[in-house]
Amino acid sequence: MSKIFTIVLLIFTISTNIYDPIYRRLLDEDDKRIWPIALYPSNLRLFNYIIHTFHFLAPFVINLISAIVLITKRSRQKSNVHASQTFIETFKKIKENSHLLTAPVVVVILGIPRLIIVFLSKCIHISMSQFLWFAYIVPCFALFSCVSLSLMKDFEKSTRTHCNVTNFLPSISASISEYEPQRFIWRLCFALDSIPRYIIAYLQLNHLLNRHHIEYPEHFALVQIASSTFHFLELTFLLLLTYVSSREIKWIHEYSFISFMICSLAHMLLTVSTDYLWPRIMHIPLNEQEKSVRSKRLTWFTLNIVSISISFYFYYRHVTFCEPYIYSMFCLFEYIIVITNIAYHSVIMNEWDRQGVQIQFLIK
Repeated sequence: MSKIFTIVLLIFTISTNIYDPIYRRLLDEDDKRIWPIALYPSNLRLFNYIIHTFHFLAPFVINLISAIVLITKRSRQKSNVHASQTFIETFKKIKENSHLLTAPVVVVILGIPRLIIVFLSKCIHISMSQFLWFAYIVPCFALFSCVSLSLMKDFEKSTRTHCNVTNFLPSISASISEYEPQRFIWRLCFALDSIPRYIIAYLQLNHLLNRHHIEYPEHFALVQIASSTFHFLELTFLLLLTYVSSREIKWIHEYSFISFMICSLAHMLLTVSTDYLWPRIMHIPLNEQEKSVRSKRLTWFTLNIVSISISFYFYYRHVTFCEPYIYSMFCLFEYIIVITNIAYHSVIMNEWDRQGVQIQFLIK
């Protein structure tokens, strides 16, 4: 039942927001300002207000009711009281299980900025450098905080393996899916980070499609669209494996992880290949910034590949021989894979190093 509900909810969310990309346009003003503009007809504008309000209220109400029902059932099971609990006793039980109310509160916090933007009919200015820093600092903070908290408060549980050998580091999956508040921190950070990452991917695609110093521009556009498609899929599968843990729906989590890795490597490979191999117009050589950007991309891509290979080696040794500390070495290189992936994508900060660049959202 939960699997069917998840699929239906995903289809409903996509179908009720499908109009937005149809009416959204991107304008580049004199190579200084980038304007994502959404111009809706009057009837669609009303629908936009209604559907965003619904998407804001419905998850909050559902999460809140679910948390209250769960708290009530738990308190009744523990105290063997059915309908005779006093208000004070109920309040005490709610306080004991207050962590279950975290999800509704997080939903409200995440939804308020979006709701404000929807009802504001004006232009919103965001500094590009601050936007990029936010997009790539947040996942680093999530990784560091979740692993650190697991080591401090759940060390034995998070480092335990099926063969009970000694380890000193937890896997990312163990850190983010089984313990609190790590699970909430990870999901909150990636909820905040997902929209900026999608926007950056979209802006980067438009930036690449507007290059005029490339030979065979039609074929170049097709390659960049394919590369960006892999990037969008990478971000989507990352969200899936973040919000669907291996303990909830294991096959979705596993396939999402595999698909995330494949799409990530495919996007990196296509980008690095076009940087180094695609022919340019003869009289327009590479400038120093372009040389630096492609060199950094190649470095981080190489480190990512090496880290993946080494992590596979340690995982094979752990599964085959179950030696002490080997699983921790796998976990260490798992962290490096995540960091090199973030570092690779953050190279765009050097590529867009233009003073005064802003993103402006115009909603009418």
